[in-house]
Amino acid sequence: MRIIRNNIPVLILIFVLCVNAGYGQPGEPRTYVLATGSESGVYYQLGLGIKAAVEEVDPSITIKVVKTDGAVDNLGLIEKGEADFAFTQNNIAHWFYHGEKLWALPSQTIAGVASLYTESIQIIVRKDSDVREVRDLRGRTVCTKPIETRKFSAVIDILSAAGLERSDVTQTTLSLKEACEAVEDPNDANEAAFIIAGIPTPGIAEVCKRGQIRFIELPKELARSSHKSCSNLVSHSIPAGTYKGQDKRIATLGVRSLLVARKNLEPEVVRKVVAAIFEKTATLKKMHTQGANITVDSATKGMTIDLHPAAKQYLEGVSFLMKLRKHWPKMLNYIFSVSIILFLVYYFVNRRFFPNALGKSGYARVAIVFFCVYALGAILMVFLEGPYNEQFENLYRSFCSMFMYLSTGFEHQVPVTQGGMMTAALTVGVLGAGLGGLVTGKFAAMYITKEKKMPPHIKMHVVICNWNKRGHKIVEQLHRQEAAPGTDIVIVTDRDVDEQELRKNDPKKYDNVYIEKGCPDSPGVLESCRIHLAKSIIILADDEHCDDDKPRDPDDKSVDIALAIKMKIEEKFGEDDSGQPRELGPHIAAEVLDQGMVAKLKVVGVHETVCATELGLGVLAQCALHHNLSNVYGELLDYSAHTNEIYVVEDKDKRKIPGICANKTFEECVEIINKHRSARSQNPAILLGVYRNGKIMLNPRSQTRGTVAFDKIERDDGLVFMAFSRPNLAYLTDKSIARRASGE
Repeated sequence: MRIIRNNIPVLILIFVLCVNAGYGQPGEPRTYVLATGSESGVYYQLGLGIKAAVEEVDPSITIKVVKTDGAVDNLGLIEKGEADFAFTQNNIAHWFYHGEKLWALPSQTIAGVASLYTESIQIIVRKDSDVREVRDLRGRTVCTKPIETRKFSAVIDILSAAGLERSDVTQTTLSLKEACEAVEDPNDANEAAFIIAGIPTPGIAEVCKRGQIRFIELPKELARSSHKSCSNLVSHSIPAGTYKGQDKRIATLGVRSLLVARKNLEPEVVRKVVAAIFEKTATLKKMHTQGANITVDSATKGMTIDLHPAAKQYLEGVSFLMKLRKHWPKMLNYIFSVSIILFLVYYFVNRRFFPNALGKSGYARVAIVFFCVYALGAILMVFLEGPYNEQFENLYRSFCSMFMYLSTGFEHQVPVTQGGMMTAALTVGVLGAGLGGLVTGKFAAMYITKEKKMPPHIKMHVVICNWNKRGHKIVEQLHRQEAAPGTDIVIVTDRDVDEQELRKNDPKKYDNVYIEKGCPDSPGVLESCRIHLAKSIIILADDEHCDDDKPRDPDDKSVDIALAIKMKIEEKFGEDDSGQPRELGPHIAAEVLDQGMVAKLKVVGVHETVCATELGLGVLAQCALHHNLSNVYGELLDYSAHTNEIYVVEDKDKRKIPGICANKTFEECVEIINKHRSARSQNPAILLGVYRNGKIMLNPRSQTRGTVAFDKIERDDGLVFMAFSRPNLAYLTDKSIARRASGE
């Protein structure tokens, strides 16, 4: 004991060295059997690719690729313990796992490794055969599947859908290569063969080179009926050019090819095999083109059995991006649908923000209707058709397939469900026929509208009666970004004004300005420009245009125009009890040269008059006494983001007058507004005066001056503000003030 105790450090060192020596030696090479299929099939070719990929990832693992009779035989080999990995099909794996059809008892000795690609059901016949469709196989000899699967295979589902019993055809069992050669041989009894394999299938490709076989297509009704019999079948197609001499796309059905493993296989081995498949895809592609279709995104697509824990762990842990890709179609569907709804709600609530894009452009409206119908159809197809038809498995493929329907019809690919068929037919019908006619009519209408120089349904526009050089400044101010840039403007004049020249010289300013040629006091001209539906009317003094034979005073002409407008409004809206036009028409402002004509213009319905000469002289006189006032007036009269304008805010403006200002003195109201001025830092407003009974009182004093008396602000008063844009005083409600006070 003393010897052992004295030499403990030495013994520990010897133990560690032994352990390290044992682990330092390379492990024993391990060999695992991969059951594939016929040497002329895709299974065998991809098996060689998986072997190369796995041995590249871990040289200590050797994959032995063995040829077998196919999917059913492979599952039997795993159950017997004679194979570790195997190729099979998702429908057969489901039967084996759950004990259905071919198997009386369930056998959960297998676990899924990965879903690989879609295998096509390829029906080949001799080139000179009179067989044109599946029902023509009655009484013929057909090579189908190995003997044990004849009763339950997908081939039987297709024959049944075509109205054939199993006894109506003579079934033979041959290997893939033998089946292809038998169909090619004119002396062989086999006239057709059903081959379920990935494309291009080497055995079929070989006989296609000699040009002695052709393919039978599955009609849409047959495909739909077959799908009802076997839910694991998916709509599929063989692209044109897959085989030599195959010039057109062939519609068919397919099943998913799976790689499975023994359920009790070491997790580390399964993990390395899965990693090799998805990380060494270039190696698989070298062996067969189907290697390009093996992706992480479809690794669980059509998986009808439980995944091996190691495979599941790898696929779930590959990356967050893989999970995102797995769910992005549904996420995109929901986001897209919600976005469309929110956009429509926002548009209808705030139409004024879309005047150019939607309100004015017929092209944009047609495009939006087209896109909404198209998108709705594509989204519905994902939900109705996606689970059964890989052409609609996600939103991207659904959009592409719907576009193919619109451009080429249903010739090459048809929906397999009733709901999908109805949705596709309605979408194509509406877009292809109905919307096509709508587009044609819309473009014709827009062409006619362009010739007429004005939209036929124009409303809420500004009408300028008469035209002179001052009109350019008015259009410029109205179309400033801070004013009303999207507003239509109609110029009514009997002068020769070149509309195209105006647009050419300043396209932005005159983009939606239209010239209506004619005398502004003509009822027909006023009707054509829809004067009664205008937002505002400006009557310019026609001082630059007079008839030499019949000289006419500009202000008199303005009175005649205003009278004609008044009569047109009365004709459209009628009069109230006092005989005055109802307050439904546009606001009318007129330029007057002679201040003495203001009263006449008021009588004929003009709301506001502006005498440029009088205003100019008044400013000129003030500038003589108080310097730099012209700059102040210049800023107030110019629309821009950095200048202030004067606004009169009245109660009729959607209740913009805050109740908190009612029954307050002017000083109290100013104090309230200034105190909360910071709440509108982008558009601070300064109270200048009060508008009452048609009179403006700027900076009013609490005493009587002349005929105007002011004590307190009344509920019906308007407020005169100076601000960068029209102020909204909703922030001055009692609740808003209390909320800010509590926040402080």
